[in-house]
Amino acid sequence: MERFRIGTINILNDNQELNFDGSITKEKFEVIRNHSLNIHHHIMHQELFYIFLTNYVEFNKYFESVINSFLKRENFNLLDNNLPELKYVSRNANRFLFNYLSSARTYLDHSEKYLKNKYGNNSIQFNSFKNYTSSLYDSFFEYRFIYKLRNYAQHCGLPINRLTFSVDNKDLFKQSIILNPLFLKSELKKNYKEWGKKINEDFDFQPEEISVRQIIGSYYKNIKDLNDEFIRIEKSSLNESVEYLENFQKENYSQFNVNKSTQFCIFYDFILKPVVHYHARFIFRLFIFL
Repeated sequence: MERFRIGTINILNDNQELNFDGSITKEKFEVIRNHSLNIHHHIMHQELFYIFLTNYVEFNKYFESVINSFLKRENFNLLDNNLPELKYVSRNANRFLFNYLSSARTYLDHSEKYLKNKYGNNSIQFNSFKNYTSSLYDSFFEYRFIYKLRNYAQHCGLPINRLTFSVDNKDLFKQSIILNPLFLKSELKKNYKEWGKKINEDFDFQPEEISVRQIIGSYYKNIKDLNDEFIRIEKSSLNESVEYLENFQKENYSQFNVNKSTQFCIFYDFILKPVVHYHARFIFRLFIFL
């Protein structure tokens, strides 16, 4: 019996139905698997961007939740002893920022390695990505700053140095609370000597209290734009794989019963093993490609 059989898996009334009415060569199987893995590896790489995005969203949502918890209190007063709670907020702010910084660096490092391994060190694709990151570094203080801040956070201390807390009671019917996490420029410069000439020059034009949320918001946009460039770089390769697999599906799966839950697959190392004269056991491994 052929070792590589094309087939489907259908879910019918909570039961799985296997069909394997066709065969292909080992060479064809390898081509299909390579195209499938090309798409799969891209999708897995994009998970790194979504982890970074999630950390950014969670950072902002945390401060919104803290503000809402204060607003729900009756007779909230800024003069109350809120120090223990604000220390806890500061600790969480740094914790969320550590996650944000780490996921950003992970995305950048993995993206470079991914493109280098796939296309080569001197490829147009890899150089396009490197040129884009260089452009971001040259054009945006936030990108330069975060790039170095991760090293500061890892080796020197907590990056968020201050929280400002204020209440606006101008509207008699609606109280407004403002909670701002801040980088203190003087503390950053005192605790870390490796900022480099360019960022030290940038610091001359920055206030003493640098808004954390403004910095990470601008940096998020930088990484989103970079990820859009990454997808553009990958587009040709991905389109080729999608087109090949879709054509293969159209040419080889017309005889199968297909519904919304159908998974197109290839059964490989497929062996029909007799057990007794009226029984047989199928042994196979499974590769799902669409």
